Amino acid sequence: MTEEQRLEPGAAASLALNTLLSQVTALVAMSSGALRLQLESLEQMISSNIAMIGEASDGQVDDYNELSDE
Repeated sequence: MTEEQRLEPGAAASLALNTLLSQVTALVAMSSGALRLQLESLEQMISSNIAMIGEASDGQVDDYNELSDE
């Protein structure tokens, strides 16, 4: 039986970020004008929010690991 590989929260957030941004980037490439500006803004918001989530969750994992080691 194979063991299920588990991602750290930051790695999972990074994978989600890459997946979402590739889709938004494709949409940006096909758009123009106001829609393009909105999609570029969305791209920046997704990137910053997922990075924040990844950092926060990794910090909590680190805190948990420290408590587990005590």
